[in-house]
Amino acid sequence: LQWVTVYGSTIPVQWEELTGNGSSDEPTTMLTLTFNGDIAEELSAEEITFKKGDGTDTDEDQGTGSTTIAEKGELTYRGNGTFDLSLLNVTEEGDLNVGIEKYGYEFTPASKTVHLYPWTKIEWSSLSANGSETETTTKLSFIFSANIDGLTSEDITIDAGKTGAVKGELKQLI
Repeated sequence: LQWVTVYGSTIPVQWEELTGNGSSDEPTTMLTLTFNGDIAEELSAEEITFKKGDGTDTDEDQGTGSTTIAEKGELTYRGNGTFDLSLLNVTEEGDLNVGIEKYGYEFTPASKTVHLYPWTKIEWSSLSANGSETETTTKLSFIFSANIDGLTSEDITIDAGKTGAVKGELKQLI
C-alpha cells in the first residue's frame, strides 16, 4: 500500500463588477454581480456572503451587533457570467461587503463593496373615526411616524363590508 498526495486545482474567475440599483431617492432592492470565467450557472445565494462595511480588517471589537445591513433574496442567472441577487430588509444606508465562498473556485478579487440605500420605515401610529352610535362617520384620521410624500387616496384600501362606505378626498393636516 502506498500513499500519494493529490493536489486539486481551482477554477479562476475574475469578478468584474458589483452594482446595486438604489440611489438616495430609491431603495436598493437588487445587486448585479458580473464575472468573467468558468462560473456558468454554478453559483447559489448560500455561497454569497454579506458583511457590513467595506470589508477592510480593523482592530476594533465589532461587538454583538448586526454584521450586515441587508438579507439575501433570490439569485437569478442572467447568462454570460451575470447574476441578479434580490435584497431584503435593507436596514440602513451604508456599505455592504459582498464575498463569495465557493469550493473549487478562486475569485479575483475575493470580495467587492457596494453602497446600499434603505426603505424608509414608517409606523402607523393610530387610526380614528369621527362618528358615533348616533352620528354617521364622515372622516378617518391616520397618524404615521413620519410624513409620507405623495400618499393619495388611491394608495389606501378599505373593506366597506355592508356599510357602503367609499373613499373621499385625502388631506394632510399639518
